[in-house]
Amino acid sequence: MHRILRLIAYFQELGRKIDLSTLSSRKITQKITYFIQEFGLNLNYAFNWYIYGPYSPDLARESFEICSFGDPLILYKKDLPKLQNREKEILEKIKNFLTEIDTFSTDKGEEYWIELLSSVHYLYKHAYPKVNSLDEAWKVLNNVKPYKFSKQDVEKAWEFLNKYGLLN
Repeated sequence: MHRILRLIAYFQELGRKIDLSTLSSRKITQKITYFIQEFGLNLNYAFNWYIYGPYSPDLARESFEICSFGDPLILYKKDLPKLQNREKEILEKIKNFLTEIDTFSTDKGEEYWIELLSSVHYLYKHAYPKVNSLDEAWKVLNNVKPYKFSKQDVEKAWEFLNKYGLLN
């Protein structure tokens, strides 16, 4: 229960909440959690490759459990951990990252871009075999998700992830 409460506190600090009401909101919750960990706040959720990119079965299970009684932010507010300065600093970077995604997601939406960004990142950092270049990422994505993402969007995602130091 401890890590899900910490995750709720992280989402609160980001100005978001864990929302499982639609497939789209569940995907966004998964991907934001993925990036929280990739920016350095490890909650020990293991992510695997799945239909929509990185996916954590444990996160899905724990999220559904904690949300099954209502809004977890209301129900568990008094149990949320106090965030340390280091956590707040990292969350500020993540907030900037998510805000910037919003600025270029107006045409295709946040769900599209966060799925693409997390997929490119996962293929580069965690897949086996890992991709080593933009061209390899494009080929794999085009193979596993044909016609879902354009090469131009994969290039934009690659550049964006590099800007935030996530492909180092």
